[in-house]
Amino acid sequence: MNIGVGRRTPTLYVDGGSARPDPVTGTLTPNAPLAEGAHALTYTLTDAAGNKSPQSSPLNISIDTTAPAAPAAPANYNDNVGAVTSPTSTAGTTDDTSLA
Repeated sequence: MNIGVGRRTPTLYVDGGSARPDPVTGTLTPNAPLAEGAHALTYTLTDAAGNKSPQSSPLNISIDTTAPAAPAAPANYNDNVGAVTSPTSTAGTTDDTSLA
């Protein structure tokens, strides 16, 4: 999260816990990788006098690391070119080199 710090010190909160800022880049990084599931990100800014802003409204995110299932192989295909054709061919080979 990049909030552009200027003369204020940011604090990022991930599900209520804080994160570490990088004062050079202005980015904030959670202290631990985010686990699968829902998370709420908020932040505060503290000025040089120590005055802290109210916590921001949450940015709600969802982490999903589960890969989708592999698609099923087609049961048949349209072999519409060549000497032997079939709109529902199940042959292991074809002389149809078209993509349509």
